[in-house]
Amino acid sequence: MNTSIAYLYSEANSEGDNVSQKKYVDLTHKAIINAFKKFPLPREGLKKERADYSINFYLVWEKGRETFEVNGPSYSKKYKCCDYSVFLPNELRDVVEYLDVLCQAILLVFPNYDVDRFKKCCMIKSDGL
Repeated sequence: MNTSIAYLYSEANSEGDNVSQKKYVDLTHKAIINAFKKFPLPREGLKKERADYSINFYLVWEKGRETFEVNGPSYSKKYKCCDYSVFLPNELRDVVEYLDVLCQAILLVFPNYDVDRFKKCCMIKSDGL
Protein backbone atom coordinates (compact mmCIF):
# COMPACT_ATOMS: atom_id res chain seq x y z
CA MET A 1 0.00 0.00 0.00
CA ASN A 2 1.38 3.42 -0.98
CA THR A 3 1.56 6.25 1.48
CA SER A 4 -1.01 8.82 0.46
CA ILE A 5 0.38 12.21 -0.48
CA ALA A 6 -1.72 15.24 -1.33
CA TYR A 7 -0.48 17.35 -4.23
CA LEU A 8 -1.78 20.88 -3.92
CA TYR A 9 -2.31 23.30 -6.75
CA SER A 10 -3.88 26.72 -6.96
CA GLU A 11 -5.27 28.39 -10.04
CA ALA A 12 -5.03 32.18 -10.10
CA ASN A 13 -7.45 33.72 -12.55
CA SER A 14 -6.33 35.69 -15.58
CA GLU A 15 -7.01 39.12 -14.06
CA GLY A 16 -4.11 38.60 -11.65
CA ASP A 17 -6.31 38.08 -8.58
CA ASN A 18 -5.35 35.55 -5.93
CA VAL A 19 -1.69 36.58 -5.84
CA SER A 20 -1.80 36.62 -2.03
CA GLN A 21 -3.60 33.26 -1.94
CA LYS A 22 -0.99 31.71 -4.23
CA LYS A 23 1.61 32.99 -1.77
CA TYR A 24 -0.02 30.81 0.93
CA VAL A 25 0.44 27.73 -1.24
CA ASP A 26 4.04 28.68 -1.98
CA LEU A 27 4.74 29.22 1.75
CA THR A 28 3.16 25.97 2.90
CA HIS A 29 3.39 23.46 0.03
CA LYS A 30 6.56 21.68 1.17
CA ALA A 31 5.45 21.64 4.82
CA ILE A 32 2.03 20.23 3.86
CA ILE A 33 3.57 17.46 1.77
CA ASN A 34 5.93 16.61 4.67
CA ALA A 35 3.02 16.63 7.13
CA PHE A 36 1.08 14.18 4.93
CA LYS A 37 4.18 11.96 4.82
CA LYS A 38 4.49 12.08 8.61
CA PHE A 39 0.72 11.69 9.21
CA PRO A 40 -0.68 9.72 6.23
CA LEU A 41 -4.36 9.98 5.41
CA PRO A 42 -6.45 7.00 6.58
CA ARG A 43 -7.28 4.45 3.89
CA GLU A 44 -10.64 3.33 5.29
CA GLY A 45 -12.56 5.50 2.82
CA LEU A 46 -11.12 3.70 -0.21
CA LYS A 47 -12.41 0.39 -1.48
CA LYS A 48 -10.00 -2.54 -1.21
CA GLU A 49 -9.22 -2.50 -4.95
CA ARG A 50 -8.27 1.20 -4.68
CA ALA A 51 -6.10 0.89 -1.56
CA ASP A 52 -2.93 1.70 -3.51
CA TYR A 53 -4.35 4.86 -5.13
CA SER A 54 -2.79 8.21 -4.31
CA ILE A 55 -5.07 10.88 -2.90
CA ASN A 56 -4.91 14.31 -4.51
CA PHE A 57 -6.41 17.58 -3.35
CA TYR A 58 -6.72 20.29 -5.99
CA LEU A 59 -7.13 23.75 -4.48
CA VAL A 60 -9.08 26.24 -6.55
CA TRP A 61 -10.03 29.85 -5.83
CA GLU A 62 -13.17 31.22 -7.45
CA LYS A 63 -13.81 34.94 -7.65
CA GLY A 64 -16.66 35.94 -5.35
CA ARG A 65 -16.74 32.66 -3.38
CA GLU A 66 -17.30 33.27 0.34
CA THR A 67 -17.26 29.70 1.67
CA PHE A 68 -15.32 26.56 0.85
CA GLU A 69 -16.69 23.46 -0.83
CA VAL A 70 -15.26 20.01 -1.47
CA ASN A 71 -16.17 18.03 -4.60
CA GLY A 72 -15.27 14.43 -5.23
CA PRO A 73 -14.00 11.88 -5.14
CA SER A 74 -13.16 11.31 -8.76
CA TYR A 75 -11.21 8.13 -9.52
CA SER A 76 -8.74 7.42 -12.30
CA LYS A 77 -7.87 3.78 -12.95
CA LYS A 78 -5.25 4.85 -15.49
CA TYR A 79 -3.32 7.06 -13.01
CA LYS A 80 -4.39 5.15 -9.87
CA CYS A 81 -5.56 8.25 -8.05
CA CYS A 82 -8.48 9.57 -6.09
CA ASP A 83 -9.03 13.32 -6.64
CA TYR A 84 -10.85 15.90 -4.58
CA SER A 85 -11.39 19.51 -5.61
CA VAL A 86 -11.39 22.05 -2.79
CA PHE A 87 -12.92 25.37 -3.76
CA LEU A 88 -11.53 27.98 -1.36
CA PRO A 89 -12.99 31.35 -0.39
CA ASN A 90 -11.59 34.16 -2.50
CA GLU A 91 -10.62 36.23 0.54
CA LEU A 92 -8.44 34.64 3.19
CA ARG A 93 -6.89 36.92 5.82
CA ASP A 94 -3.62 35.09 6.29
CA VAL A 95 -1.81 31.80 5.97
CA VAL A 96 -3.24 30.53 9.29
CA GLU A 97 -6.80 30.96 7.97
CA TYR A 98 -5.69 29.20 4.77
CA LEU A 99 -4.49 26.19 6.80
CA ASP A 100 -7.71 26.24 8.88
CA VAL A 101 -9.85 26.01 5.74
CA LEU A 102 -7.64 23.26 4.32
CA CYS A 103 -8.00 21.28 7.57
CA GLN A 104 -11.80 21.71 7.49
CA ALA A 105 -11.82 20.34 3.94
CA ILE A 106 -9.68 17.34 4.97
CA LEU A 107 -12.08 16.64 7.86
CA LEU A 108 -15.06 16.59 5.47
CA VAL A 109 -13.38 13.84 3.48
CA PHE A 110 -11.58 12.03 6.33
CA PRO A 111 -13.50 12.72 9.58
CA ASN A 112 -11.13 10.63 11.74
CA TYR A 113 -7.93 12.35 10.57
CA ASP A 114 -5.95 14.16 13.27
CA VAL A 115 -5.86 17.61 11.67
CA ASP A 116 -4.49 19.22 14.82
CA ARG A 117 -1.25 17.24 14.57
CA PHE A 118 -1.19 17.82 10.82
CA LYS A 119 -1.68 21.59 11.17
CA LYS A 120 0.91 21.84 13.95
CA CYS A 121 3.42 20.06 11.72
CA CYS A 122 2.64 22.48 8.85
CA MET A 123 3.03 25.53 11.07
CA ILE A 124 6.35 24.41 12.55
CA LYS A 125 7.92 23.53 9.21
CA SER A 126 6.62 26.43 7.11
CA ASP A 127 8.98 29.37 6.77
CA GLY A 128 7.36 32.72 7.32
CA LEU A 129 4.60 31.54 9.67
